[in-house]
Amino acid sequence: MRALADDVFDFVAMAFNIPKGLLKGDVADVEAMTSNFLMFCVNPIAELMKDEINRKMFTKEEYLNGTRLDIDTRFIKITDINQVATAVDKLFMTGTHNIDENRDLLGEEPLNEEFSKQYYITKNYAKAEDVMKGGEENE
Repeated sequence: MRALADDVFDFVAMAFNIPKGLLKGDVADVEAMTSNFLMFCVNPIAELMKDEINRKMFTKEEYLNGTRLDIDTRFIKITDINQVATAVDKLFMTGTHNIDENRDLLGEEPLNEEFSKQYYITKNYAKAEDVMKGGEENE
């Protein structure tokens, strides 16, 4: 009987790309299993739903003009800010994101201030435009 139950769990896990350990309630390596579940099960289903809803609800012209549904799965998993601090810092110091974009990435409200919309790069987080100048004579 136990083997039958295990087979059912295995087939369901394979069918929906759910990690077997997550489905069975294993506590070992839950973080990795949760990430795999989101990446291989939730995100593809959300993408299919988004595509189908957009296909049925909006005309081609509406879609191309920006009227569309987007399913954002970034915030399904609660992330400890300390775990992503280094990555967010890298995005900021390389000029990839500004402060508002990083706040949005973390689920916080953007500041919508002039300084928070500026892009900075290394060299002590100078403004990108100042670093790009270079070569001018000091007066």
